Amino acid sequence: MNKAHVHIVEPYHSAAMQRVSDPLMEWASLNFERMTIGAEPDNEADLNYHMPWHTLVGMGETRSKQGIYYTHLNPSARPDLIWAVQRADFIVAMSKTGRQELIDLGADPDKINVIYAGHSNYPPRRKNVGIIGYEQPNGRKRGHILVDLCWKMDVTPFQFVFCGGGWDDTITKMSNAGAAIANLGNKTEQELQDVYGVLDLLLVTSYVEGGPLTVMEAMSAGVPVIAPPVGYAADLLPDDCIYHTVEGLVAALENFIAPTFERRAAVEQFTWKRYADEHAALFERVLCQPTPTLTETAMSAPSYTE
Repeated sequence: MNKAHVHIVEPYHSAAMQRVSDPLMEWASLNFERMTIGAEPDNEADLNYHMPWHTLVGMGETRSKQGIYYTHLNPSARPDLIWAVQRADFIVAMSKTGRQELIDLGADPDKINVIYAGHSNYPPRRKNVGIIGYEQPNGRKRGHILVDLCWKMDVTPFQFVFCGGGWDDTITKMSNAGAAIANLGNKTEQELQDVYGVLDLLLVTSYVEGGPLTVMEAMSAGVPVIAPPVGYAADLLPDDCIYHTVEGLVAALENFIAPTFERRAAVEQFTWKRYADEHAALFERVLCQPTPTLTETAMSAPSYTE
């Protein structure tokens, strides 16, 4: 444990600031002999970390190291921020974009550390896949293709939303295979508009159709459609929305869901534990440096003019 006193200056105690200060108290504090938090700087601390940066503005000379957490800049606060980045011993920016904003204000790039905030690892929302219509006695709606689908791919990213009738056997078999189902039954024309409002995708399964009307309804509502090459689907949909086999349907659904997984992968590495660990390592580096004398840290009073 580093025999040092780190003090977090968190004046607002807003929900937003608590989200970024609490992980430091939970994890980063394990690396130091003493770690405190309060609305005002502590002149006896070895390091004051201002979250956000405003509390450093106008602060006089102290023995403490001073660091600032840069969130954003309100235009009227520009002179204060310029003063703060000059006064600070180190700066943490929330993003690379924020780092560049500080550099544009004249901050020393060597002072700036980019530490991404964490996230709460929310489970991805299931995509609502609509199956709208009535299963026919001759089987031309091909409910069996939905059952086959459940055994050929992981369908947990989806919820299948059924509107209409005759799907009970298909729904039972899909549920037994682990699919999430919402069976809405019959809907009026007005109610159907509301259903389209929550769908992420319309899936057509039938192999003989004059339409179906649902293709045009979904397109009118801005809902993507995946369908076999029949009727309106063959006339109106691009080739990448058309499938011919169960394997083709699997590929189409995988392509549809891929951006969700790509977005998740882009932030998966950014955990609150990592955020706290990176801060702890930064504090260690700063505190291992000799504490500058008061004359070395002396700054002029903040200027409120450009």
